[in-house]
Amino acid sequence: MQSPIEVTDLGKFDYDGDDVLDDTAAPQIGIWDSSHALVVSTAIPTSTTPENGVFYAPITPTFLNLGTYVIGVQTFYDKERFSWDSNITTARAIQWNEGRFNLATTFTEPVNIRSQPTCYFGTNFKFDYLAPVESYVYDGSGQGAQPSSFLDTDGIELIDGEIPGTSYTDPDWVGFRDDPPDDGTSQPQVTFDLGRTYDLLKTTITYLQSEEASGTITAPEEVLISVSDIYDEAGFSTPVSFTGFDGTVGTEVRQAAFDLTGMIGRFVRLDFRNTSQWTFLGEVSFNGIMIPEPATLWSAVLGLLVLLSCARRRRSRE
Repeated sequence: MQSPIEVTDLGKFDYDGDDVLDDTAAPQIGIWDSSHALVVSTAIPTSTTPENGVFYAPITPTFLNLGTYVIGVQTFYDKERFSWDSNITTARAIQWNEGRFNLATTFTEPVNIRSQPTCYFGTNFKFDYLAPVESYVYDGSGQGAQPSSFLDTDGIELIDGEIPGTSYTDPDWVGFRDDPPDDGTSQPQVTFDLGRTYDLLKTTITYLQSEEASGTITAPEEVLISVSDIYDEAGFSTPVSFTGFDGTVGTEVRQAAFDLTGMIGRFVRLDFRNTSQWTFLGEVSFNGIMIPEPATLWSAVLGLLVLLSCARRRRSRE
Protein backbone atom coordinates (compact mmCIF):
# COMPACT_ATOMS: atom_id res chain seq x y z
CA MET A 1 0.00 0.00 0.00
CA GLN A 2 1.67 3.20 -1.20
CA SER A 3 -0.98 5.68 -0.06
CA PRO A 4 -3.43 5.73 2.89
CA ILE A 5 -6.91 4.42 2.11
CA GLU A 6 -10.20 3.72 3.87
CA VAL A 7 -11.70 0.34 3.00
CA THR A 8 -15.51 0.29 2.93
CA ASP A 9 -16.44 -3.09 1.37
CA LEU A 10 -14.84 -6.53 1.00
CA GLY A 11 -15.75 -8.76 -1.92
CA LYS A 12 -15.38 -12.16 -3.57
CA PHE A 13 -15.34 -12.71 -7.34
CA ASP A 14 -18.26 -14.41 -9.06
CA TYR A 15 -16.07 -17.20 -10.40
CA ASP A 16 -18.65 -18.89 -12.61
CA GLY A 17 -20.34 -15.64 -13.65
CA ASP A 18 -23.90 -16.73 -12.88
CA ASP A 19 -24.70 -13.78 -10.53
CA VAL A 20 -25.34 -16.22 -7.67
CA LEU A 21 -23.04 -16.73 -4.68
CA ASP A 22 -22.99 -20.50 -4.87
CA ASP A 23 -20.95 -21.15 -1.72
CA THR A 24 -22.44 -23.68 0.68
CA ALA A 25 -22.09 -21.11 3.49
CA ALA A 26 -21.44 -17.37 3.79
CA PRO A 27 -17.70 -17.07 3.06
CA GLN A 28 -15.49 -15.21 5.52
CA ILE A 29 -13.19 -12.55 4.08
CA GLY A 30 -10.59 -10.44 5.83
CA ILE A 31 -7.43 -8.31 5.69
CA TRP A 32 -4.26 -9.02 7.69
CA ASP A 33 -1.37 -6.63 8.31
CA SER A 34 2.36 -7.36 8.24
CA SER A 35 2.29 -8.58 11.85
CA HIS A 36 -0.34 -11.20 10.81
CA ALA A 37 -3.01 -9.44 12.87
CA LEU A 38 -6.52 -9.56 11.43
CA VAL A 39 -7.43 -5.92 10.76
CA VAL A 40 -11.02 -6.39 9.58
CA SER A 41 -13.25 -9.24 8.48
CA THR A 42 -16.84 -10.01 7.59
CA ALA A 43 -19.04 -12.72 6.09
CA ILE A 44 -20.58 -12.26 2.65
CA PRO A 45 -24.26 -13.34 2.71
CA THR A 46 -25.11 -15.93 0.08
CA SER A 47 -28.05 -13.72 -0.95
CA THR A 48 -25.68 -10.93 -2.08
CA THR A 49 -26.19 -9.53 -5.58
CA PRO A 50 -22.91 -9.07 -7.48
CA GLU A 51 -21.59 -5.70 -8.59
CA ASN A 52 -19.40 -5.82 -11.70
CA GLY A 53 -18.73 -9.50 -11.10
CA VAL A 54 -17.96 -9.21 -7.38
CA PHE A 55 -20.08 -10.07 -4.31
CA TYR A 56 -19.42 -7.21 -1.87
CA ALA A 57 -20.25 -6.94 1.83
CA PRO A 58 -20.03 -3.55 3.58
CA ILE A 59 -17.77 -3.17 6.61
CA THR A 60 -17.16 -0.45 9.16
CA PRO A 61 -14.86 1.94 7.25
CA THR A 62 -11.32 0.80 8.07
CA PHE A 63 -8.18 2.90 7.72
CA LEU A 64 -5.13 1.26 6.13
CA ASN A 65 -1.87 3.19 6.24
CA LEU A 66 1.22 2.58 4.13
CA GLY A 67 2.48 -0.97 4.42
CA THR A 68 2.05 -4.62 3.56
CA TYR A 69 -1.34 -6.34 3.71
CA VAL A 70 -2.88 -9.67 2.72
CA ILE A 71 -6.54 -10.13 1.82
CA GLY A 72 -8.03 -13.60 1.84
CA VAL A 73 -11.44 -15.26 1.43
CA GLN A 74 -12.84 -18.68 2.17
CA THR A 75 -13.62 -21.05 -0.68
CA PHE A 76 -15.53 -24.29 -0.21
CA TYR A 77 -14.29 -25.97 -3.42
CA ASP A 78 -17.69 -25.62 -5.03
CA LYS A 79 -18.62 -23.25 -7.85
CA GLU A 80 -17.17 -20.11 -6.22
CA ARG A 81 -13.49 -20.95 -6.15
CA PHE A 82 -10.66 -18.76 -7.49
CA SER A 83 -9.10 -17.64 -10.73
CA TRP A 84 -5.84 -19.05 -12.10
CA ASP A 85 -3.37 -17.07 -14.24
CA SER A 86 -5.32 -13.86 -13.87
CA ASN A 87 -4.72 -10.58 -15.64
CA ILE A 88 -3.67 -8.19 -12.89
CA THR A 89 -5.01 -4.64 -12.76
CA THR A 90 -4.56 -2.66 -9.56
CA ALA A 91 -5.69 0.79 -8.54
CA ARG A 92 -3.18 3.59 -8.34
CA ALA A 93 -0.82 3.41 -5.35
CA ILE A 94 -1.64 -0.28 -4.76
CA GLN A 95 0.85 -2.93 -5.84
CA TRP A 96 0.23 -6.67 -6.10
CA ASN A 97 3.09 -9.12 -5.56
CA GLU A 98 2.06 -12.72 -5.01
CA GLY A 99 -0.72 -15.24 -4.56
CA ARG A 100 -1.14 -17.17 -1.31
CA PHE A 101 -3.32 -19.99 -0.04
CA ASN A 102 -4.09 -22.12 2.99
CA LEU A 103 -5.41 -25.65 3.21
CA ALA A 104 -7.45 -25.27 6.37
CA THR A 105 -10.91 -26.02 7.69
CA THR A 106 -11.09 -22.65 9.50
CA PHE A 107 -10.77 -19.06 8.32
CA THR A 108 -7.09 -18.11 8.64
CA GLU A 109 -4.56 -15.87 6.94
CA PRO A 110 -3.20 -17.28 3.66
CA VAL A 111 0.51 -17.88 4.24
CA ASN A 112 1.59 -20.42 1.59
CA ILE A 113 3.06 -18.72 -1.46
CA ARG A 114 2.24 -20.14 -4.88
CA SER A 115 5.02 -20.68 -7.43
CA GLN A 116 2.79 -19.39 -10.24
CA PRO A 117 3.19 -15.59 -10.46
CA THR A 118 -0.49 -14.76 -11.00
CA CYS A 119 -2.95 -17.09 -9.36
CA TYR A 120 -5.52 -17.51 -6.61
CA PHE A 121 -7.44 -14.32 -7.26
CA GLY A 122 -10.74 -14.47 -5.42
CA THR A 123 -10.89 -11.20 -3.51
CA ASN A 124 -11.55 -7.54 -4.05
CA PHE A 125 -12.42 -4.45 -2.02
CA LYS A 126 -13.82 -0.94 -2.32
CA PHE A 127 -12.01 2.01 -0.86
CA ASP A 128 -11.49 5.76 -0.79
CA TYR A 129 -8.09 7.40 -1.03
CA LEU A 130 -7.35 9.50 2.07
CA ALA A 131 -5.03 12.41 2.77
CA PRO A 132 -4.97 12.50 6.59
CA VAL A 133 -4.28 15.85 8.23
CA GLU A 134 -1.40 15.89 10.72
CA SER A 135 -2.05 19.40 12.04
CA TYR A 136 -3.40 22.79 11.11
CA VAL A 137 -3.00 26.44 12.05
CA TYR A 138 -5.23 29.49 11.93
CA ASP A 139 -3.01 31.92 10.06
CA GLY A 140 -5.58 34.51 9.04
CA SER A 141 -8.03 36.82 10.76
CA GLY A 142 -11.26 35.64 12.38
CA GLN A 143 -10.13 33.07 14.95
CA GLY A 144 -8.94 35.56 17.55
CA ALA A 145 -12.25 37.43 17.55
CA GLN A 146 -14.37 34.51 18.77
CA PRO A 147 -15.80 34.21 22.27
CA SER A 148 -13.95 31.58 24.28
CA SER A 149 -16.93 29.21 24.14
CA PHE A 150 -16.41 28.71 20.41
CA LEU A 151 -12.63 28.40 20.39
CA ASP A 152 -10.70 25.44 19.01
CA THR A 153 -9.00 24.96 22.37
CA ASP A 154 -7.30 21.62 21.65
CA GLY A 155 -6.36 22.28 18.04
CA ILE A 156 -8.05 19.16 16.66
CA GLU A 157 -11.74 20.08 16.47
CA LEU A 158 -11.64 20.29 12.67
CA ILE A 159 -10.06 16.84 12.22
CA ASP A 160 -11.26 14.72 15.17
CA GLY A 161 -14.00 12.94 13.21
CA GLU A 162 -16.77 14.34 15.42
CA ILE A 163 -19.71 15.77 13.46
CA PRO A 164 -21.43 18.41 15.66
CA GLY A 165 -25.16 18.67 16.28
CA THR A 166 -27.50 21.37 15.00
CA SER A 167 -27.07 23.68 18.02
CA TYR A 168 -24.28 26.21 17.73
CA THR A 169 -23.50 25.58 21.42
CA ASP A 170 -22.25 22.07 20.61
CA PRO A 171 -18.57 22.14 21.69
CA ASP A 172 -17.51 20.42 18.46
CA TRP A 173 -18.27 23.59 16.48
CA VAL A 174 -15.60 26.23 16.01
CA GLY A 175 -17.06 29.70 15.47
CA PHE A 176 -15.45 32.56 13.56
CA ARG A 177 -16.74 36.08 14.05
CA ASP A 178 -16.42 39.08 11.76
CA ASP A 179 -18.74 41.87 12.83
CA PRO A 180 -20.41 43.91 10.08
CA PRO A 181 -19.79 45.84 8.01
CA ASP A 182 -17.85 43.13 6.18
CA ASP A 183 -14.24 44.13 5.60
CA GLY A 184 -13.39 41.33 3.16
CA THR A 185 -11.00 39.54 5.50
CA SER A 186 -10.77 35.79 6.06
CA GLN A 187 -13.39 34.16 8.25
CA PRO A 188 -11.22 32.19 8.89
CA GLN A 189 -8.04 31.20 7.05
CA VAL A 190 -6.77 27.73 7.95
CA THR A 191 -3.69 25.92 6.65
CA PHE A 192 -3.68 22.13 6.90
CA ASP A 193 -0.45 20.10 6.99
CA LEU A 194 -0.86 16.65 5.39
CA GLY A 195 2.65 15.59 6.40
CA ARG A 196 3.53 14.45 2.88
CA THR A 197 2.86 15.66 -0.64
CA TYR A 198 -0.46 14.49 -2.08
CA ASP A 199 -2.14 14.55 -5.47
CA LEU A 200 -5.41 15.87 -4.09
CA LEU A 201 -8.83 14.66 -5.19
CA LYS A 202 -11.42 16.27 -2.92
CA THR A 203 -12.08 18.18 0.27
CA THR A 204 -15.25 17.84 2.36
CA ILE A 205 -16.25 20.67 4.71
CA THR A 206 -18.89 20.42 7.46
CA TYR A 207 -20.56 23.72 8.36
CA LEU A 208 -23.62 25.09 10.16
CA GLN A 209 -26.56 26.97 8.68
CA SER A 210 -28.68 28.16 11.59
CA GLU A 211 -31.68 30.32 12.43
CA GLU A 212 -30.45 30.48 16.03
CA ALA A 213 -28.65 33.60 17.25
CA SER A 214 -30.99 35.81 15.19
CA GLY A 215 -29.85 34.27 11.92
CA THR A 216 -26.28 35.54 12.24
CA ILE A 217 -24.77 32.05 11.65
CA THR A 218 -24.75 31.27 7.94
CA ALA A 219 -22.99 29.04 5.45
CA PRO A 220 -19.71 30.36 4.07
CA GLU A 221 -20.21 32.19 0.79
CA GLU A 222 -16.84 31.22 -0.67
CA VAL A 223 -13.65 29.38 0.10
CA LEU A 224 -10.36 30.11 -1.65
CA ILE A 225 -8.11 27.04 -1.79
CA SER A 226 -4.38 27.00 -2.53
CA VAL A 227 -1.57 24.48 -2.01
CA SER A 228 2.16 24.44 -1.40
CA ASP A 229 4.97 22.00 -0.65
CA ILE A 230 6.45 24.41 1.91
CA TYR A 231 4.83 26.52 4.58
CA ASP A 232 5.78 29.83 3.09
CA GLU A 233 3.50 32.63 1.97
CA ALA A 234 5.23 32.95 -1.38
CA GLY A 235 5.06 29.20 -2.03
CA PHE A 236 1.29 28.84 -2.23
CA SER A 237 -0.43 28.46 -5.57
CA THR A 238 -2.92 30.97 -6.93
CA PRO A 239 -6.12 30.45 -4.91
CA VAL A 240 -9.05 28.75 -6.62
CA SER A 241 -12.54 29.93 -5.65
CA PHE A 242 -15.30 27.48 -4.66
CA THR A 243 -18.83 28.69 -3.92
CA GLY A 244 -20.96 25.55 -3.60
CA PHE A 245 -22.16 26.08 -0.02
CA ASP A 246 -25.89 25.77 0.73
CA GLY A 247 -27.10 28.94 2.43
CA THR A 248 -30.84 28.37 2.16
CA VAL A 249 -32.88 29.24 5.25
CA GLY A 250 -32.97 26.57 7.96
CA THR A 251 -31.11 25.11 10.90
CA GLU A 252 -29.03 22.20 9.68
CA VAL A 253 -25.60 20.61 9.68
CA ARG A 254 -24.47 20.64 6.06
CA GLN A 255 -21.52 19.44 4.03
CA ALA A 256 -19.90 20.71 0.86
CA ALA A 257 -17.45 18.67 -1.24
CA PHE A 258 -15.13 20.32 -3.74
CA ASP A 259 -13.10 18.69 -6.50
CA LEU A 260 -9.38 19.42 -6.03
CA THR A 261 -8.15 17.44 -9.03
CA GLY A 262 -4.91 18.94 -10.30
CA MET A 263 -3.83 20.40 -6.95
CA ILE A 264 -0.63 18.84 -5.58
CA GLY A 265 0.98 19.81 -2.29
CA ARG A 266 1.64 19.08 1.37
CA PHE A 267 0.02 22.24 2.78
CA VAL A 268 -3.57 23.12 1.87
CA ARG A 269 -4.85 26.60 2.69
CA LEU A 270 -8.60 27.25 3.03
CA ASP A 271 -9.52 30.92 3.09
CA PHE A 272 -13.22 31.29 3.96
CA ARG A 273 -15.22 34.41 3.11
CA ASN A 274 -18.60 35.36 4.56
CA THR A 275 -20.48 38.65 4.78
CA SER A 276 -22.50 37.35 7.76
CA GLN A 277 -21.35 37.80 11.33
CA TRP A 278 -20.59 34.14 12.08
CA THR A 279 -19.12 31.12 10.28
CA PHE A 280 -19.23 27.78 12.13
CA LEU A 281 -17.05 24.87 10.98
CA GLY A 282 -17.20 21.28 12.21
CA GLU A 283 -14.94 18.95 10.18
CA VAL A 284 -12.57 19.37 7.24
CA SER A 285 -11.19 16.31 5.46
CA PHE A 286 -9.21 15.59 2.30
CA ASN A 287 -8.94 12.75 -0.19
CA GLY A 288 -5.79 12.30 -2.21
CA ILE A 289 -3.04 9.97 -3.39
CA MET A 290 0.35 10.25 -1.73
CA ILE A 291 3.21 11.17 -4.04
CA PRO A 292 5.98 8.63 -3.35
CA GLU A 293 9.33 9.93 -2.21
CA PRO A 294 12.35 8.74 -4.22
CA ALA A 295 13.20 5.99 -1.73
CA THR A 296 9.63 4.73 -1.83
CA LEU A 297 9.65 4.64 -5.61
CA TRP A 298 12.81 2.52 -5.57
CA SER A 299 11.27 0.12 -3.07
CA ALA A 300 8.25 -0.23 -5.33
CA VAL A 301 10.51 -1.16 -8.22
CA LEU A 302 12.04 -3.85 -6.07
CA GLY A 303 8.57 -5.19 -5.30
CA LEU A 304 8.76 -4.95 -1.51
CA LEU A 305 5.09 -4.13 -1.05
CA VAL A 306 2.74 -7.09 -0.97
CA LEU A 307 -0.99 -7.08 -1.58
CA LEU A 308 -3.13 -10.04 -2.60
CA SER A 309 -5.90 -8.28 -4.47
CA CYS A 310 -7.09 -7.05 -7.78
CA ALA A 311 -8.45 -3.83 -6.34
CA ARG A 312 -10.59 -1.22 -7.90
CA ARG A 313 -11.04 2.33 -6.75
CA ARG A 314 -14.36 2.81 -5.11
CA ARG A 315 -16.85 4.48 -7.36
CA SER A 316 -18.11 7.84 -6.23
CA ARG A 317 -21.59 7.67 -4.77
CA GLU A 318 -22.19 11.36 -4.84
